[in-house]
Amino acid sequence: IFDVSSGRCLQVLKGGHRSTVVSLSFSADGQYLASAGKDRRLCLWKLRSKEERTEDDPSMFYLASAVDSAHKRIIWSVDFCPAEPSLLVTGARDGFAKIWKINANGEETELKEIQKIEPSITAKTGKDKAAVTAVGFSPKVMQDGSTALVIGMESGNIELWAVGKSG
Repeated sequence: IFDVSSGRCLQVLKGGHRSTVVSLSFSADGQYLASAGKDRRLCLWKLRSKEERTEDDPSMFYLASAVDSAHKRIIWSVDFCPAEPSLLVTGARDGFAKIWKINANGEETELKEIQKIEPSITAKTGKDKAAVTAVGFSPKVMQDGSTALVIGMESGNIELWAVGKSG
């Protein structure tokens, strides 16, 4: 974690991944940081309040939750939903995008998969799944109350999906 104005490193996050980190995303409210990568692990880092930081442990973020084998292959992309900070999406080489919900109950925080999306071009053709290499939520809610989700694939295709408030 860097302070851009001073160019100073504020914290090094350790213990989340066992291999290359490929994608990072902050929640719109700044309370969470999601990380994903080659180890197929999805990690959720939570911001500590100033009161929770101590002299012995002044770290800003801590590992709140991790999902081993969140996908069957490398996770290329992760993005938080700006309209709903408890939702995030991952995209992976396994050809799927997954929507996850953060369930925070007191000190317990978990990531729960709530939807698995197979891009329609793959579903229609029945051919080998094209790797999902990029995912992103629109910063604005659509007129019907849903949020636009874009899915980029190794094949060069980009699909636009509508995701309801609950996923």
